[in-house]
Amino acid sequence: MQKLIFIYNADSGFRNAIIDGAHKILSPNTYECNLCELTFGAFTENKVWAKFRKGVRNSHGIFA
Repeated sequence: MQKLIFIYNADSGFRNAIIDGAHKILSPNTYECNLCELTFGAFTENKVWAKFRKGVRNSHGIFA
């Protein structure tokens, strides 16, 4: 079985989530995490990404 691994360039935690969200809103061209940009909005997970992630987990037994 082949695996696709996603690696985020972001720090976790509430404080960092606020800083990241503000960065995405105030200066999106300088945001360094392309995966974060695709999978999350400023403060919440992208609905399309969440649906995909849950579908992959359910159909392939992948924990996501």
